[in-house]
Amino acid sequence: MSVAPPVDTMTSEMLRGDIETRTEASPKALKHCLEAADTSLDKVVMVRIYAVNSGFYNAINRVYAKYFAVNPPARVRAGGVMADGV
Repeated sequence: MSVAPPVDTMTSEMLRGDIETRTEASPKALKHCLEAADTSLDKVVMVRIYAVNSGFYNAINRVYAKYFAVNPPARVRAGGVMADGV
């Protein structure tokens, strides 16, 4: 399963705000999709995280720790600029 960049699920607009606000959108959307498929985050085995600045990783880790507190999935982190400069 693939989850899109930080998009507001109600408006389909790119989220603005600090990195934690934008990061929160992805695991939240993933959780919603998995629950709709009658499964859950504890079944996730790998996550790819793209960030434009490696300085964001501490904030990203804080957000992901809320969603994957026990047995977190393997993660791949990469840098780069996504659409709309996000």
